[in-house]
Amino acid sequence: MLLRRITQHVKTQNWLAVFIDFLIVVVGVFIGIQVANWNADLKDKTAYKAALERFKVEVELNIDNFEQLHQELTKSIPLVTRGLDYLRTCDQSAEARKAIILALNEMQFTRGVRIRTSSLKELTSNADLLLQQSSDDRRAFQDLSYSLGIVQYESDYLEIKPMDKPIWAHPKLTVGQSKIDVVKYKGNEWSFLKRELFLKTSTDVLCNDHSLQSQIYGWERLQSALASMIAITIDDFKTIDEMLIQKNIGTN
Repeated sequence: MLLRRITQHVKTQNWLAVFIDFLIVVVGVFIGIQVANWNADLKDKTAYKAALERFKVEVELNIDNFEQLHQELTKSIPLVTRGLDYLRTCDQSAEARKAIILALNEMQFTRGVRIRTSSLKELTSNADLLLQQSSDDRRAFQDLSYSLGIVQYESDYLEIKPMDKPIWAHPKLTVGQSKIDVVKYKGNEWSFLKRELFLKTSTDVLCNDHSLQSQIYGWERLQSALASMIAITIDDFKTIDEMLIQKNIGTN
């Protein structure tokens, strides 16, 4: 219809009408492009907000897991420290012997972190999401991703290293009767075999075993380093969480 009208105006040399028709076409095309761009921009903003919502859930889960792990370490490490202190003084009391055995049994396990990072990886690798980020936000996400990579690497070492020489392999210790321990995890019950460790000799003999003291100290030192690293990482997560709250993410 519009093309036929333009052709008719050209034939009659009605240049004003031709100009008006041409202007209508240009304005129509311009409006169409702007609407398409607006829809695409709205779609990108919606996708970015959804990604931030997923990331906030991930951050909150990490905070909860890290805080629980930190609480476990703050209970576990002092038991080992107390046992080592008794061992160093060659205290032969029943209380000292009990504390040393408790420390040795605590050393049958180590703890480490398992960090959720799928949403963070999406924010730092998806080109469309990167375009939606301010330079400050992009730097904050990249810094967190970098630091979490270090935390996971160091945590793996701090968890595994004490098990290079497991405490139950020490020649002055012996294992007791087997029993089944049951723990609850994510609503499920998990059972595993466990044996308590006992001393094969008196504490006055054991306290002169410097290799044992060194082994206990190694566990204490590495797991204490893990506890400190977890506390720092919790602060990093909370800083990011506060940034997301200021953007009204997850506040509905």
